[in-house]
Amino acid sequence: MHAISVQQARETITRLLEEYMGVEATTVLQDTPFVELHKEFDSLSMLELQLLLEKAYDMEFDSGAQGQNGKLPTNVTELAEVLVKQHAVYHARKARKLAQAQPVGDSASSSV
Repeated sequence: MHAISVQQARETITRLLEEYMGVEATTVLQDTPFVELHKEFDSLSMLELQLLLEKAYDMEFDSGAQGQNGKLPTNVTELAEVLVKQHAVYHARKARKLAQAQPVGDSASSSV
Protein backbone atom coordinates (compact mmCIF):
# COMPACT_ATOMS: atom_id res chain seq x y z
CA MET A 1 0.00 0.00 0.00
CA HIS A 2 1.22 3.47 -0.71
CA ALA A 3 -0.09 6.49 1.12
CA ILE A 4 -1.98 9.07 -0.86
CA SER A 5 -1.72 12.81 -0.40
CA VAL A 6 -4.60 15.24 -0.12
CA GLN A 7 -3.50 16.71 -3.46
CA GLN A 8 -3.61 13.30 -5.17
CA ALA A 9 -7.03 12.66 -3.67
CA ARG A 10 -8.28 16.08 -4.84
CA GLU A 11 -7.10 15.31 -8.38
CA THR A 12 -8.82 11.91 -8.40
CA ILE A 13 -12.08 13.32 -7.01
CA THR A 14 -11.97 16.12 -9.57
CA ARG A 15 -11.39 13.67 -12.44
CA LEU A 16 -14.29 11.48 -11.28
CA LEU A 17 -16.65 14.44 -10.90
CA GLU A 18 -15.66 15.67 -14.33
CA GLU A 19 -15.99 12.25 -15.96
CA TYR A 20 -19.18 11.01 -14.31
CA MET A 21 -21.09 14.21 -13.56
CA GLY A 22 -19.84 16.59 -16.20
CA VAL A 23 -18.56 19.08 -13.64
CA GLU A 24 -15.81 21.48 -14.71
CA ALA A 25 -12.46 20.79 -13.01
CA THR A 26 -11.66 24.43 -12.29
CA THR A 27 -14.91 24.81 -10.36
CA VAL A 28 -14.25 21.67 -8.30
CA LEU A 29 -10.73 22.74 -7.44
CA GLN A 30 -12.00 26.07 -6.10
CA ASP A 31 -13.72 24.09 -3.31
CA THR A 32 -17.16 25.00 -4.55
CA PRO A 33 -19.70 23.10 -2.42
CA PHE A 34 -20.83 19.89 -4.12
CA VAL A 35 -24.47 21.03 -4.10
CA GLU A 36 -23.45 24.06 -6.16
CA LEU A 37 -21.34 22.04 -8.60
CA HIS A 38 -24.24 20.00 -9.89
CA LYS A 39 -27.89 20.91 -9.47
CA GLU A 40 -28.81 17.31 -8.66
CA PHE A 41 -25.93 16.53 -6.29
CA ASP A 42 -27.39 14.81 -3.23
CA SER A 43 -26.58 12.05 -0.76
CA LEU A 44 -26.98 9.45 -3.54
CA SER A 45 -24.44 11.35 -5.62
CA MET A 46 -22.06 11.32 -2.65
CA LEU A 47 -22.54 7.56 -2.29
CA GLU A 48 -21.84 7.08 -6.00
CA LEU A 49 -18.69 9.19 -5.71
CA GLN A 50 -17.64 7.21 -2.64
CA LEU A 51 -18.04 3.92 -4.54
CA LEU A 52 -15.99 5.27 -7.44
CA LEU A 53 -13.24 6.30 -5.00
CA GLU A 54 -13.29 2.89 -3.34
CA LYS A 55 -12.77 1.28 -6.73
CA ALA A 56 -10.05 3.75 -7.72
CA TYR A 57 -8.09 3.19 -4.50
CA ASP A 58 -8.90 -0.48 -3.84
CA MET A 59 -10.39 0.25 -0.44
CA GLU A 60 -13.64 0.62 1.48
CA PHE A 61 -14.83 3.60 3.48
CA ASP A 62 -16.01 2.94 7.02
CA SER A 63 -19.74 3.37 7.22
CA GLY A 64 -20.43 6.90 8.37
CA ALA A 65 -17.06 8.26 7.23
CA GLN A 66 -17.29 11.95 7.94
CA GLY A 67 -15.29 15.13 7.87
CA GLN A 68 -13.72 16.95 10.80
CA ASN A 69 -16.97 18.57 11.86
CA GLY A 70 -18.78 15.23 12.07
CA LYS A 71 -20.78 15.92 8.90
CA LEU A 72 -20.46 14.62 5.36
CA PRO A 73 -17.80 16.43 3.35
CA THR A 74 -19.19 19.39 1.42
CA ASN A 75 -16.35 20.09 -1.04
CA VAL A 76 -13.39 18.44 -2.73
CA THR A 77 -10.82 19.30 -0.04
CA GLU A 78 -12.98 17.99 2.80
CA LEU A 79 -13.66 14.78 0.87
CA ALA A 80 -9.97 14.42 0.00
CA GLU A 81 -9.02 14.70 3.69
CA VAL A 82 -11.57 12.02 4.62
CA LEU A 83 -10.34 9.83 1.75
CA VAL A 84 -6.69 10.07 2.85
CA LYS A 85 -7.59 9.09 6.43
CA GLN A 86 -9.94 6.30 5.39
CA HIS A 87 -7.39 4.94 2.91
CA ALA A 88 -4.73 4.73 5.62
CA VAL A 89 -7.11 3.14 8.14
CA TYR A 90 -8.41 0.59 5.62
CA HIS A 91 -4.96 -0.54 4.51
CA ALA A 92 -3.58 -0.63 8.07
CA ARG A 93 -6.51 -2.83 9.09
CA LYS A 94 -5.97 -5.04 6.03
CA ALA A 95 -2.26 -5.41 6.86
CA ARG A 96 -3.08 -6.41 10.46
CA LYS A 97 -5.52 -9.05 9.25
CA LEU A 98 -2.93 -10.46 6.85
CA ALA A 99 -0.29 -10.54 9.60
CA GLN A 100 -2.69 -12.36 11.94
CA ALA A 101 -3.50 -14.90 9.23
CA GLN A 102 0.16 -15.82 8.67
CA PRO A 103 1.15 -19.22 10.06
CA VAL A 104 3.42 -18.90 13.10
CA GLY A 105 5.49 -22.01 12.48
CA ASP A 106 5.75 -25.19 10.45
CA SER A 107 3.16 -26.95 12.61
CA ALA A 108 0.44 -24.89 10.94
CA SER A 109 1.57 -26.04 7.51
CA SER A 110 1.78 -29.76 8.29
CA SER A 111 -0.98 -31.81 6.74
CA VAL A 112 -2.09 -35.35 5.92
